[in-house]
Amino acid sequence: GFYALAFNLATLVSKYMIGRMHMVLFPVFSKIQDDRAMLRRTFLKAFKMVSLMAFPFAVFLWMSAPTFLTVVYGEKWLPAASALRILAFAGVFRALVTTMGPVLLAKGYSRFNFVVNLIQTALFLLLVVPGALYFGLEGVGWAVMLSSLIGFLTAAVRTKRILRLSFRKLGI
Repeated sequence: GFYALAFNLATLVSKYMIGRMHMVLFPVFSKIQDDRAMLRRTFLKAFKMVSLMAFPFAVFLWMSAPTFLTVVYGEKWLPAASALRILAFAGVFRALVTTMGPVLLAKGYSRFNFVVNLIQTALFLLLVVPGALYFGLEGVGWAVMLSSLIGFLTAAVRTKRILRLSFRKLGI
C-alpha cells in the first residue's frame, strides 16, 4: 500500500496530464514528420511544457513528502515518504519520455520503443528484488528510478539524433 500510494502520486503528472498529451502529440508529429524543422520546434515546445509541469511537481513532492502525506492521507502513510521522494524524479523521467515516444513512433521507430521498454522492464526486474530485500521501499523506489532514467536517456539520445538536437536544447 505504501509503495502504491508513493508511485501513484509520483506519476500523477505523467499519467493524467501528460498522458493525454501523448494522444494529441502522435497525430501531430505524424502529420509533420517530413518537416524536420517544424517537428523539432513542436517537440521542443511540448518538451518544455511537460518540463514546466513535471519538475515543479517533483520538487514539491520531494520537499514536502512527509507533510503532504500527513495532511492529505494521515500519519499512518508516513512510511511512504522516503519512496515518494525517490519516485518523484522517476515521474519526471516518465513524463518527459511521453513527449519523445510520439516522435519515435511518428518517425517509424516503434521497434526501438519496444526495445527501450523491454530494457527498462528487465533492469527493473533485475534491481527490484535485491532492492526490496536490502533497502525496503527505498530500494524499490531506486529500481524504478534507475530503470526510468535509463529509458529516458535512451529515448533522449535517439530523439536527439532524429531531430538533430543538442542536449543543451533539451536542457540536459
